[in-house]
Amino acid sequence: MSTETVKISQYNLNCFCCKRDIKKGTCITRVIENTGMELRPRGDNMRPTYTNARWVHAWCLPRYNNTEHFYESLCALISECKDEDEASEIEEMLRDHKYWKDEKY
Repeated sequence: MSTETVKISQYNLNCFCCKRDIKKGTCITRVIENTGMELRPRGDNMRPTYTNARWVHAWCLPRYNNTEHFYESLCALISECKDEDEASEIEEMLRDHKYWKDEKY
């Protein structure tokens, strides 16, 4: 695991992917998404504000998003591919690997 994409949690958080607690000192990674987590409106500002991104366990894989750790692993494997068919096959194999925990509904 790279130290650039996998960090050590400094706080106690909740993993939306596996619905378990992320305890301080646990390996976490950031979800690649546009909006991030929605914060409740404060004061006169009635529109919700957003954080940069949500954090999950390093091995959790959200249903509709990728994580930085997953993307880094995928890029490392795809860099050795010669064509797109092989690359898409590698992505399917990586996504289906038992290492990852899929998001619970």
